[in-house]
Amino acid sequence: MRTEQEMIHLILHTAQNDSRILAVYMNGSRANPNATKDIFQDYDIVFVVSETRPFIQDHNWIHRFGTLLLLEEPDYLDTLLGESLDFQRRYAWLMQFADGTRLDLTIQTLDVMKEEYGSDSLTVPLWERANYLPPIPTSSDRSYWIQPPTAELFFARCNDFYWVLPYVAKGLWRNELLYALDCFQYLRPKLLIILNWHVGLHHGWEVSTGKSGKYLPLYLSKDFMQRVFDTYPSGNADSTWQALYAMEALFHELAVEVAQAFHFEFDGLQQHNSVAFVKHIQKLPKDVKEIY
Repeated sequence: MRTEQEMIHLILHTAQNDSRILAVYMNGSRANPNATKDIFQDYDIVFVVSETRPFIQDHNWIHRFGTLLLLEEPDYLDTLLGESLDFQRRYAWLMQFADGTRLDLTIQTLDVMKEEYGSDSLTVPLWERANYLPPIPTSSDRSYWIQPPTAELFFARCNDFYWVLPYVAKGLWRNELLYALDCFQYLRPKLLIILNWHVGLHHGWEVSTGKSGKYLPLYLSKDFMQRVFDTYPSGNADSTWQALYAMEALFHELAVEVAQAFHFEFDGLQQHNSVAFVKHIQKLPKDVKEIY
């Protein structure tokens, strides 16, 4: 597997020896000073180019980066599915190489760069043929910091959570486990955002828990994380019921905490009615003709 130094050298050498490439910058975890370094980190690279068409017409040029194991062209796939995209503005190749290295390479025109450059705080300029890249702040994860809740957002997330909660119970009563699990997954982001607010309250708001909350263990105790893990079912009805109640209990506890901290109103009646309805559904015989 190639080292970071070897890959950056290859990327910059490619750019410097192709007059159509005007500048190079990097996004993603390798641009994040707080990210944990490991062997699975990919290279999120952007080539600013004079025009995209020659690079798209002849794909052979990407093979200079290594022997491909897997390749995805997301823009091309989107057009196959009917989405209208302008390849003259940008195009991307996601490349997994046989040596384990991963490169996500985007080409974009100078106009697109001017629109987007620096909008992601995880941006590191690597090279430019002339002064194309404007000055930007030092790369950091500030674009991904936890945002404090507004009263409106808090209400919306709580209302949505307790509205969908009985959907899971309904699916389980019908023995439709796949439907129940699908509804369960709809609840997951609501729990994640309330967990993020809990972290913000206790650790400040200039932190990021990462994609899918992967950094939550850095901010929560081992016992607390076990409560989070208890909200994941294991593929059967019994474990789904248990996980559902575990998720609601955790969500309820944290929602009350957030409401108190920000002086929001938590709708306790909504919570009580939703949970009572779920428990009623769980106890319903399969042959009943009416819910109540």
